[in-house]
Amino acid sequence: MASHLYPPVSILNTEQRLIHSKIVGQDYLVKVRLPERYYEYLDETYPVLYLLDGDHAFGMGADIVQYLIYGGHIPDLIIVSPAYGSKN
Repeated sequence: MASHLYPPVSILNTEQRLIHSKIVGQDYLVKVRLPERYYEYLDETYPVLYLLDGDHAFGMGADIVQYLIYGGHIPDLIIVSPAYGSKN
């Protein structure tokens, strides 16, 4: 199994990535939920759900997506969500 390049967070299969904007001179935290076997099948492609307000909606969105995947209602997918640290 490949090692993770980014530190894990408390939601299963989720990573945080820090992106710096040279234009506004600010760092942005982006939360990314990956399919369960993402690192085993790196040549696979997945749909992406862009979810706004990662501080408040990411956990709920990830839970709902996981529930729908387990039920066979949607394919496994990636969630990308910006966060601003407002829950800190």
